[in-house]
Amino acid sequence: MKNLSLIDLEKKLLDPQTRKNKVLLNELVDEDFQEYGASGKTYKKSDILERLPVESPQVIEAFDFVSTQLSPTIQQIKFRTTKKISDTESKIILRSSLWKLSGDQWKIIFHQATPIT
Repeated sequence: MKNLSLIDLEKKLLDPQTRKNKVLLNELVDEDFQEYGASGKTYKKSDILERLPVESPQVIEAFDFVSTQLSPTIQQIKFRTTKKISDTESKIILRSSLWKLSGDQWKIIFHQATPIT
């Protein structure tokens, strides 16, 4: 995973195979991780490791990625996702993540998901 871009790592976190793999999630998510979810709930790393592996697989399409380097060890990734709710309805969500370089590995430390109504 060291050779993957941060956009690739974001996409990896959306992949159902990654979401079911606690070992891989543990590698990608920083100990101090915090998320403000689209539901309005807040999550920390332990919540992610507990919740994602048992959730029903979802098809989430990600697009419009923008990466901004905030410091040598912090980058922000902004993007949009669509999640199919029914055959005729999809939900669009604005997303923003902060990634921190820990040693030689990038880890997600913060994520916010904001639904577009």
